[in-house]
Amino acid sequence: RDNSPETWVFWVHASSKARIAEGYRRIAEATRLPGRDDPRVDILQLVRAWLCDESNGRWVTIVDNADDSSVLSDLAGANEWRDILPESSNGSALITSRSREAAFELVGEDKNILKVKPMSEPYALTLFRKKLKGEDDEDEVLELLQNLDYMPLAISQAAAYIRQRAPRTTVSKYLKDLRRSEKDRASLLNNAV
Repeated sequence: RDNSPETWVFWVHASSKARIAEGYRRIAEATRLPGRDDPRVDILQLVRAWLCDESNGRWVTIVDNADDSSVLSDLAGANEWRDILPESSNGSALITSRSREAAFELVGEDKNILKVKPMSEPYALTLFRKKLKGEDDEDEVLELLQNLDYMPLAISQAAAYIRQRAPRTTVSKYLKDLRRSEKDRASLLNNAV
């Protein structure tokens, strides 16, 4: 967003139909779409129409955690992603998934699937330091990076979470919370930042 301020950037968590609808409601709010408060309006189609309209400018939508493609079958009237997320010359979608099968079903071609591999420790440390400017204990940072499996998105999300909640949240506190349980780990990593 910093490099291209005229481009809309949207985030939709796709783990459930409720989270998708919530993400689309946030898009409708951010763009101040007329009709967004009408309970009879299909929010998915309202946002889709806005995304299709080139006069609204450029956009990027990140559809995160699309690990179960059948979630779409639960959405009213949507059979495929293109029913709610159009292919458009003025917009792009980045869909993240831990499931190769779901990714293939959603994008339709192997050439459209990029496997993101873990970063090396030095690159992960550089990314974390760039995202979270501070002088945290390096051993704790390295332990955190290891717990995040050196994955770039997880590192970026953790750094943003810590930065936004500083000074209440530190690397040490985040790591402690992360260790508590796998459930807390998913909650922290899925928190919209």
